[in-house]
Amino acid sequence: MSLTQIHNRMVNGAPANVLDFGADPTGVADSQPAIQAAIDSGAYTIVIPDGTYLLNSGLVIGSSSPVREINGDGFVTLRLNTSVASKAIEIQVGKQFLRIYDITLDSTGTKTDPYLTYGIFADTSSYMKFENIRATNFSGAGLECRGCVYVGLKNYTAGSCFFGLSFQVGSLSTQNTAVSIERAYISGCSRGFTDTGGVDIVANSVVMEYCGDAVDSHGALHLVGSSVVMNFPYWEANYRNVIATDANLQMKNHYGWNDAGSALNIINYVGTSFDQRGWDVNLGYQTTMARLKPDTYTNRDLVIGENITVPVAGGSANFGGQTMETVTGTATSATWTTVKTLTGQSGDGAARKTYRYSIYAGQADLTTGYDSGVILNGTLYSDSGSTPAWLRVSGNDLQVNITSTSYGLSYGCTLSVIEGIGPP
Repeated sequence: MSLTQIHNRMVNGAPANVLDFGADPTGVADSQPAIQAAIDSGAYTIVIPDGTYLLNSGLVIGSSSPVREINGDGFVTLRLNTSVASKAIEIQVGKQFLRIYDITLDSTGTKTDPYLTYGIFADTSSYMKFENIRATNFSGAGLECRGCVYVGLKNYTAGSCFFGLSFQVGSLSTQNTAVSIERAYISGCSRGFTDTGGVDIVANSVVMEYCGDAVDSHGALHLVGSSVVMNFPYWEANYRNVIATDANLQMKNHYGWNDAGSALNIINYVGTSFDQRGWDVNLGYQTTMARLKPDTYTNRDLVIGENITVPVAGGSANFGGQTMETVTGTATSATWTTVKTLTGQSGDGAARKTYRYSIYAGQADLTTGYDSGVILNGTLYSDSGSTPAWLRVSGNDLQVNITSTSYGLSYGCTLSVIEGIGPP
């Protein structure tokens, strides 16, 4: 087809077939110049027929490019010849409205090669859809969006990439926002699905297997300062399932979570600007919620274990009007030492508090150095029926008196407090 005929087809809105520009579907000759010429031709739609197309350098879609669709017609593979840092398809800053579908992206390298290669790389772009895409053997990411808005993925597969599916902060310091993922299968990637700083990321039916790293800090799901909802995630044989730092993660109806892999999951909260941080897990038959605000906001010191617990070193946790607190310290020998100043021991019923206590003081022999009971209206009621001589409530102070120092002067007390019920 002559250049005039090609131009006439473009003017009339006809798709640009890369074969008309000289692309080689046998994978022998470099097809990058031909496919790039089709992209630059002015056509809205680029068609890549059945075949394997070698790319000695990457394809670039600029912000002003009129291209709206790039689609594979048949079994189409774009193979990036890896020798330098490159991207099979690069979508540059400011590009809007683009759909890429039915294409396999591959490289001649590996996920650990030194070249930093990408299948699809989009920077600060918007209104993009990627459907029926497979990416393999990229040392950067199979598909990476940086600071993009309104992104949709459907039926995405990544295999043996360093990052399978990646969302990172853009070159203009923007975050990914409003991303929807429908069905993704990610296998053999150091990080399967990773996001940094993204907002409103929703992923449905994402499968991750043989991902993560038991030694380095990589998770099959790897989040840093992100807000992500995952519905029906599937975990299988990962080396580490999750690493999340200051991430707001909601995970619902997952499968294979008990497959812990070779290393423990790591969930850290280090003081982000988020006003809430934590994660919700809904198993369908059981809901586990562990949502934390920064310590400076709540004045609570919480630790995530199987449940939310109060550390022995101290701190308190509040649950709907009931507070649990641990107090530890060192007493003065043969002197009444205040362990805790109690509140709500007088006044009307609206302000009155009931304390449940468990306490030890100095003794290794728990029969003489341990007691438990209830404190109400400033009176101590021991479960044993009689208050031990070394324990008392004086005014509003819970006190211990350790007269023998042979077992040390340490004390420890756990208090569960029931708040007043309020006015009628």
